[in-house]
Amino acid sequence: MCRRLGGSEEATGGTATSEATTESTATAGESATMDDSASASPSGPATADESASASPSASGTAGVGAEAGAVAGAIVAAEEAVAGGQVFEIDRKDAGDGWEVKLAVEDREQEVEVSADGQEVTPQEGDDELDQQDRENLAQVQIPLEDAVRTALEEVDGTLDGAQLDIEDGTTVWEVDIDDDQGTSVDVYVNVDNGSVLKALADAETHLIHVLETSNPPRDASGFKITEAAQDYHDTTGAWDLSSADPSVVEDLLARHAK
Repeated sequence: MCRRLGGSEEATGGTATSEATTESTATAGESATMDDSASASPSGPATADESASASPSASGTAGVGAEAGAVAGAIVAAEEAVAGGQVFEIDRKDAGDGWEVKLAVEDREQEVEVSADGQEVTPQEGDDELDQQDRENLAQVQIPLEDAVRTALEEVDGTLDGAQLDIEDGTTVWEVDIDDDQGTSVDVYVNVDNGSVLKALADAETHLIHVLETSNPPRDASGFKITEAAQDYHDTTGAWDLSSADPSVVEDLLARHAK
């Protein structure tokens, strides 16, 4: 991927790059520590662990973290509350105090709300007929949603915002939206047939604004324009494609993004 820099402002020198690189290294270290801690910590509600053990893990190696356990607990609670239901969409409530869950029940969908601890399930009014695309997508599912979420969280360390069935590049996938520890929204696409990760795309604008606003000293992000909607989350060699930027800011961005 090319990097286009036009209309550049006065460069601030290499200080920002050096500081950003140091901070990136520190962040990487902190991330590793968090991963180790997650592996050693309890896995969350017993019902979530039992569900995870009963179904094949997409990664098969990493332990179940607290976030994956909480999501699995909400899914299990919803499916136990709705006879014959299969969860195909889950979203964290805006206040962060629970989950909005959609289940397929034969040819209809039912929505419920699940409390953050997975102990309370509240049915919502109305049930709609499943559309044809949802039926076709559900028919291809071999990897349950809780396993796909676990795989995505192992791919991107963060918290779940939501997950749903979708089609990406002609492949039926679980689209799992994660907010990473730097505030970047990342979509992880998990193949519903074999549990492999198709790709992980970071929202470019979210990531750039976060980087600029958390720089020391802070930089104004309002004048920057993103020319691409998303960037490969794990691309450590390519550059973010900016139509206009101060070179030192771009170097700062790349250093912060490197993992």
